[in-house]
Amino acid sequence: MQVKVWLCALIDSLKMRLLLSVISFFVMLQSAVAQDARIQTNSIRLVHADSLVQLTFDLDFSHLAVEKDEIVLVQPSLVAGGQEKTLTSVGIYGRNPYYFYVRSGNRWLQTKDDIMFRAKNMPVHWEYAVTVPYEAWMDSANVEITVSGNDYCDGVTAQTAQTVYTAIPKFVEGPREIRITKMTATGVAHVDYVVNITKLDPKYHDNVAELNKISQTIDSVRSDTANIIRGITIKGWASPEGPYWNNVRLAKGRSESLTRYIAKTHGIDRKIMHVDYQPEDWPGFRRFVVEGDLPHKKEILEIIDDNSYKEGPDLDVKLNRIRQTYNKEWKEVILPKYMPYLRHSDYRIDFDHQHLDSVAGKKVKQWSMPVGELLPDTYYTLPSRRLTWALKTNLLFDAALAFNFEIEVAFGKYRNWSIMVEDWFPWYVWHHNHRAYEVWNVGVELRKWRNKCYGNRPFLTGNFWGPYVSSGKYDIERHGKGEQGEYISAGFTYGHSWVLSRHWNFEASASLGFFTGPQRHYHGEFNDRHLIWKENRHFFYAGPTKLKLSLVWLLPNLLKKGGGK
Repeated sequence: MQVKVWLCALIDSLKMRLLLSVISFFVMLQSAVAQDARIQTNSIRLVHADSLVQLTFDLDFSHLAVEKDEIVLVQPSLVAGGQEKTLTSVGIYGRNPYYFYVRSGNRWLQTKDDIMFRAKNMPVHWEYAVTVPYEAWMDSANVEITVSGNDYCDGVTAQTAQTVYTAIPKFVEGPREIRITKMTATGVAHVDYVVNITKLDPKYHDNVAELNKISQTIDSVRSDTANIIRGITIKGWASPEGPYWNNVRLAKGRSESLTRYIAKTHGIDRKIMHVDYQPEDWPGFRRFVVEGDLPHKKEILEIIDDNSYKEGPDLDVKLNRIRQTYNKEWKEVILPKYMPYLRHSDYRIDFDHQHLDSVAGKKVKQWSMPVGELLPDTYYTLPSRRLTWALKTNLLFDAALAFNFEIEVAFGKYRNWSIMVEDWFPWYVWHHNHRAYEVWNVGVELRKWRNKCYGNRPFLTGNFWGPYVSSGKYDIERHGKGEQGEYISAGFTYGHSWVLSRHWNFEASASLGFFTGPQRHYHGEFNDRHLIWKENRHFFYAGPTKLKLSLVWLLPNLLKKGGGK
């Protein structure tokens, strides 16, 4: 008897501990999202010279953390009355939206002329500079810089924006001129081709990502209208394996194919496109050998550096000497690991950059923000992931008059985990106390969501699974005979949640597990004023434990977004 009393007390204690633990966990989640990521802007300056207006400022990304499914967009503009000029934007893309753009070429928040960085490779500081044609209304224009956080979901974004800086620059007059600096942007792309074919297939192997390297460089130069592109050079290299005469054909044909592709996709005049090629990349081959750890590195380098082999078919003899003498190194390292990277395309963009600098004897209009009027901590705060909450009710329990509710909250870096607390509590007594339907159950369930996105609705949709634990007590009586007891239950749940509308879902789930606990059979006498215990026992059940068809109401985010100073 003492054991049964102790077990009942233990079950009640577990229920209280469970509720307290869940409350503490929710409080912990609230505290966790209070950490802010920050973008800081400094040295905002607007200058007008001749027929051009140039906006410059510094962006500090050192405190910015962009998550896997997020895009942070910095959008400057000039605003005056009903007039507005939207300038080049700067986008920081998390992993998923970045690869969505790489694969599809669709940058739905920006144009191809805007500036884009992958979050993993974003600079710590970025000097923003853009030049646009002057219009008279700009004399009274404000500078507005808007930063928006965008949750990415299968190509759809949910945006929250904050204007971080608005100012009317001071107007002065001073001597200015346009100064031109000649600049160059270079890079390397490992564009791959089908064996022995010169035609470019943009979707072959990793070509989407490699071609995007060239596109990003061109877009970065074009994003500043103060830049004027003078020429773009594509130089193709072939790897040394294969006959020299065929490598000449491949290097030249592939360079021409890539040049045509770049000109067509970016709308570049072919007159400023230049094609160059090198049949075999022996300097690159030598660099790989030097940096590698080959057993006969010294001997292989001596053959590579042997100048008695002249440019042309003689190089086939040199390569065959390496291949035959050091066949193991050739098969295991050189051919599979070195040669693929010797087939690449170098690109160079030559352009002129226009600076608005002073020169005596020429007065023009100029706007500038005095340093004393700039806040050093002008910034935008972008909170970490906001929690997504939901309230639920099981329609099957409701139909059985077992009133119930559930609270669920998504958490984790990508919000593909959630914790759900449920409570159901039918508590009825009727027919002169000879009938009772009294149950109180409290449970908690940890869920892993397979899909982070479902159409254009992020989170808490799609398939889910996870463990649950619950406890409760009950009193079921009919015609003066009844059962009382306490129980604990644990098991595993699998389910799916469908979208009904913007804020409503429908969820179905089933659980397998066990119930166990003490049970007492009784007879009620004198209108149930006295319960006579007939039998005490302990029950255990394993099998299906729960079935749910739930209506889900998705609540708005409970945490407010940070703002700028």
